[in-house]
Order: sequence, then structure tokens, then C-alpha cells
Amino acid sequence: MGLLTNEAASDFSCLQLGGTSSAFGALCRAGTAISTRRADNTVGTFATTTACAAGLEGGITVVTDSNTAIWGATIAGGGANRVLAYCNGTNWTVAGK
Repeated sequence: MGLLTNEAASDFSCLQLGGTSSAFGALCRAGTAISTRRADNTVGTFATTTACAAGLEGGITVVTDSNTAIWGATIAGGGANRVLAYCNGTNWTVAGK
């Protein structure tokens, strides 16, 4: 088993995939949990989320401005709901609130 740490070998916060801006993804430590975030460790709006398409099916992300919080509903931006979004290959849908 491998170990990921920072340069001081004392901590690990995010494993950035591809770059360090919000245009790239990351796996981040949140206490004892792991979360998917943007590489700059932010959570974005629906408008800044990569469009759902067949190649992204199964992808998940957090959206801060979903227009709905109903499980399985198709997401559009402009609302006040913070939800976990799931790409079904065509649309981002609500996976959890």
C-alpha cells in the first residue's frame, strides 16, 4: 500500500488531477472522508460544471446552485440547492441533498 503526503511528509489534502485550477478535478481529504472537488479545492456552480456526456457517465460533483433537490431530477443552475450531481450520460441529475 502506498502513502500520499505533502513535501513535509506530515499531511495530505488533495490529489490534483491534471492541474491546479478549477478546470481540473481532485480527490480531497475531508477529515476521515474523501471528497471529489475541483483542483483548487472549491465547489462550483452548475454553469462551471463540465457538460454531462456519454464519456462522463458515472461522474459525480457537487453543485451549489441547483434549481432542484428532488432525487433523480435533471439539474439546471440558478437555484439555491446544494446537491450531489450524477452524470447519467446525458444530464446531470440529483444524486443526494
